[in-house]
Amino acid sequence: MAVIPPHVIEEIKSRADIVELVSGYIPLKKAGANYRALCPFHEEKTPSFNVNPEKKIFHCFGCGVGGDSIGFIMKFESLSYPEAVRSLAKRYGVAIPESAPELARAGFNEKIYSALEMAARFYRKQLAEARPDSAPARYLDRRAVSGPMRELFGLGWAPDQWDSLTRHLLAEGFDKKILETAGLSKESSTGGLIDRFRARIIFPICDMQGRPIGFGGRVLEETSGGPKYLNSPETPVYNKSKVLYGLNLAASSARKLNSLIIVEGYMDVIALRGGGIENCAAVSGTAFTEAQAKTIKRVCDNVTAFFDSDKAGLAAAKKSLPALLDSDLKAKVLTLPGVKDADEFLKEKGAEELEKLLRAAPSFPQFVIDAATAAEDLATVEGRARAIREVIPYINRIKDRIERDQYVQILSDKTKVDLESLKKEVGAHSRGAPSPMAEPMAPKTRTKPRPGQAARAQAERLVIRILLDRPEYLDGPAAELGAGNFEDEENKKLFELILEAMRGGATGPEGVMELARQRGMQQMVTARSMEPDLYDAEKGAELAVVQCARALQYRPDERKKRLEEMKSLLAGAGGEDKKGFEDAKNKYIKSRKDRLI
Repeated sequence: MAVIPPHVIEEIKSRADIVELVSGYIPLKKAGANYRALCPFHEEKTPSFNVNPEKKIFHCFGCGVGGDSIGFIMKFESLSYPEAVRSLAKRYGVAIPESAPELARAGFNEKIYSALEMAARFYRKQLAEARPDSAPARYLDRRAVSGPMRELFGLGWAPDQWDSLTRHLLAEGFDKKILETAGLSKESSTGGLIDRFRARIIFPICDMQGRPIGFGGRVLEETSGGPKYLNSPETPVYNKSKVLYGLNLAASSARKLNSLIIVEGYMDVIALRGGGIENCAAVSGTAFTEAQAKTIKRVCDNVTAFFDSDKAGLAAAKKSLPALLDSDLKAKVLTLPGVKDADEFLKEKGAEELEKLLRAAPSFPQFVIDAATAAEDLATVEGRARAIREVIPYINRIKDRIERDQYVQILSDKTKVDLESLKKEVGAHSRGAPSPMAEPMAPKTRTKPRPGQAARAQAERLVIRILLDRPEYLDGPAAELGAGNFEDEENKKLFELILEAMRGGATGPEGVMELARQRGMQQMVTARSMEPDLYDAEKGAELAVVQCARALQYRPDERKKRLEEMKSLLAGAGGEDKKGFEDAKNKYIKSRKDRLI
C-alpha cells in the first residue's frame, strides 16, 4: 500500500471520537472521567476496560491491552496498521493522498487487488444472469443455498469458456503479468493466456476487510475432469496458510460469543450460516497453521472443530488442533456420526440439534484421551502403555498447569495407572508455561528499603505520568531531567520514549502514542496514562513536575561524598581549617537548597 503521510494519520486521530467508535462495538458506561465496559479481548466478570475521551486512548487493566482509536480497530477487526488507518479514514471522511511515486512503489499489489475485485464482480454477474434451469443455478438450489446466502458470500460462476474472464480484464486495462500473478489466468499449451477457473461455482476468499484475495472453484460434475475443488495459487496478497474462509463474516459473532466454529469446506460454512449459526469459518481441507491460530486468537479464545468420526477424522484432528493449543486457544472437537459433513447434518436434523452437539462437544485433550483409550485394550499393560504414549504429547502442549493436571487425572482414571507416575512422565516432557496461579519463589534475601526510596519511586511515577500528557515540559520545568535520574527500568524506558518523541517533533500526547506504537510500547503507555491524577489539580501539573524533577535530581549520598572530598582536600592542604570547612559546607548546602528545594 502507498505510504500514508503522518499529518493524515494525525488528522484521522483528531477526528475520531474514540468513545463513539468503541461504543459501536461494545456498550460503554460513564465512570468518572472514563467510560468503562467488559473487555472485548478477554473474558471477565468485572469491567476493567477503560476509554478516556480526552486522551483518546483505551486500556484494559485486566489483560493489559491498550492503544488509541487505530489500535482498537486493529485489535477488534484483526487489521494491519495501514488497513486500520484506511478504514478510519473512510469512516471519518479523511482523504489519503496517493502520489505517483508512492503508487509506483506500492501499486503492483493494489493492481492485483483491483483485478481480483473486478474478477469477483464478473463471476457474480455470470451467476446472476444465468437462467434458473442452468447448471450452476440447479446445483445451488439442490444444495439449498438461498439468494441472500449467495449474495452474502459473493458466489459466482466461471463460464465454460477458455478465456472469458481474461478477455474481460484485458479489455479493462489490466496487463497479462497482473492477471497471471493474481492467479486469475495462466499460460496455455499454445502460449496464449486462458482462465484458471472454468465451468465452476466460484467462492471468493476474502481478507478481514472483505476484499477478495483469491478464489475457490467447484466443478458441478466430478466426472468432468480436474479436481473437485480448485483454489487460487499463492500470490503476493494470498497466503492460504494465513487465511480462513468466511472469517471476515464470522468475526463479529465470534467475538460476541468468544467462540469460533471451524468446518472443512466452503459449503459447510454457507450451510451453517444459512441455519443461523454465524460464528463459522473453514480451513478448506488443510491442517491448522500457527498463523491461522494467531488470527483466530485475535478474534476469540475458543474453537470447536468439526471432523469425521472415522480414523481419517481422528488423524485430521490430531494433525490440525495442536497448533491451537500452542496459541493458548481452547479447542473442542465435534464429530458427526452417520453423516459426511455439517451441511448434510443440518439438512437431516436441523440447526437446533447441531447446537446441542456443539454445547456438549468434548475438549480436544478429552477427545484424544477418549479416542486413544477406546482404540487400545486397557486390560493389558501394553495397551495401557500405548494409549498413554499417544495422549501425553497432546497434554504436554496445554500451557495452563492446572488444566494439564486435570487431564493427567482423567488419563489416570481411564487407564488405572498411578497418578504420580503419569505426572512425572508429563513433567519430564512438558512444553507448557508455568501456571499464572503458581506462587512466586520467595527472594533469598530481603533488602531493607533505603530512606526515601518509596517517595522517590512515587516521584518517578508521577513525573512520567505528567510528561505523557505534557511532553512539552521537557523543554521547560523538566528540562534538566535525564534518563539517568530514573532508577526504575520501566520509568527510564518511558522517559526515553517521551524524549525521543519530543526530539522527533511531537507536540502532544498523540505524538508520544504514535512512537509508542512503533516501539511496541502502547500498552505500557496507556496503562500509565490511565492512572488517576496523583497531583494537586489546583496547583497544577507544572508545579508537580518541578517538585518531582528536584526530588529525582537530589542525591544525598552524592552530597556526602563531595563533603568528604572537601574535608580531605582541606586536611591535605596543611591541617583542617574548621571555620573554612564550615563556611564551604554551608555555602555548598545553600546552593543545593536554592536549586532543588
